[in-house]
Amino acid sequence: MDENKNSAMPASNYSMLQDNGILYRAPSQLSTTVSRTYKIEYSQREKYEVNTPMIFDWNTGTSYVEPTTAILSFGIAITNTNNSNLDLSWGDGLGACNLFSEIRIISKNGVELDRCSEAGQLAKIRSDYTLSVAGRSNAEMCDGYPKDGEIVAISESTVIIDVSIPMRLLSGFFTPVVNDMLIPAGLASGLRIEFILQSANRAFYSSSAEAEDGDITYAIMNPQMLLQLSDMNDPVQSALFTQSSKTGLEYNFPSYFSTKVSNGTSTRINEQLKKSVSQANKCFAVVLPKTGIITSDYERIRTSGFNSVDAYRIKSFNWRLGSQYYPLQPLTSSTNYWAIANACFNRLRGIEWQPNQVDYAGFTVEGKCILATTLDMSDRINLSGSKINNSSVLELRMELRDATPVDVILFLQFTAEVRTSGSRSVLKI
Repeated sequence: MDENKNSAMPASNYSMLQDNGILYRAPSQLSTTVSRTYKIEYSQREKYEVNTPMIFDWNTGTSYVEPTTAILSFGIAITNTNNSNLDLSWGDGLGACNLFSEIRIISKNGVELDRCSEAGQLAKIRSDYTLSVAGRSNAEMCDGYPKDGEIVAISESTVIIDVSIPMRLLSGFFTPVVNDMLIPAGLASGLRIEFILQSANRAFYSSSAEAEDGDITYAIMNPQMLLQLSDMNDPVQSALFTQSSKTGLEYNFPSYFSTKVSNGTSTRINEQLKKSVSQANKCFAVVLPKTGIITSDYERIRTSGFNSVDAYRIKSFNWRLGSQYYPLQPLTSSTNYWAIANACFNRLRGIEWQPNQVDYAGFTVEGKCILATTLDMSDRINLSGSKINNSSVLELRMELRDATPVDVILFLQFTAEVRTSGSRSVLKI
């Protein structure tokens, strides 16, 4: 303790304390956190069906939320109206992630922070290219049963299974750009998350010959979201409050924009992604099968709803951003399609020790083909993406080997930034 800090103390008292060796300095606090615990957030209703959005409103108070550990849990009541027992599974999708077609995240002051359309399809692609075989096995909590098993839907009855889904597998909002970043208290408190449910015909796959579209219906029962909360000590809270009032607290995360297009009766597809962003990181597209201009194979109960067409169906492709082409010349070989897809998800470097599930056979004939490229200026530096605007438009240019109808879903990954001052949040993309 400095003498300057004890100027109010009488000199005689100060000398006595110093002579007796009882003058000391209080140690600084070893942690910025007072407590860390878990809290369950409940949805607005106990039961949701396909035509009803599932909604959560967070009530986290002044606590900071750890996004990567958030878990969504619920029961699925599956009803079989067929007069035969049906064997069901999730096909090649990421378990119960198949059930969600869109996820919206809205701040307390009404700003839409993130909208993830085709959420089930995106979850499958991200799991294929970011999880190892062992990692996918560890994610069996998404299945509600061992991955190699099946759900047996008894004739004209209902079966209930329980599942748990890490939210980071469903939405980029829960995978911040900076590791260990917490969701600021002002952003988390009052946050609304809306889930739009997928049709049963696409969400489930049946190998039973008796299965027909419309035989299966489902409802989500008692959904809950488990959150890890941290309460900061007083000095940290004071510093964060000051920062929030001056410049706002920043939260960065990858967001995904998607659009869908059909080829009609043409062999060529040139489709622009109409989105302006300042930090575009990567783009990829998946080609889904159809049996006619209107009928989509992937929306039928007898077809796995998230598998792509075989790679040989694509004759060539590349992406254009403004006057730049990625790659410079269109790719025409499925081996190059596979290599650049792995490079896009940073799996080509170090492939011997960080393999994913997509081997060459899986890519070409097992429904895991995507047409991808990276837009990052550097894959080792955060926030180094490319700009997309009206004068620099992103476009997919691809050619099919025949004019058989297909649907193409295009995804753009970009970095979104939210700044929160008090309870007011502003989104910058």
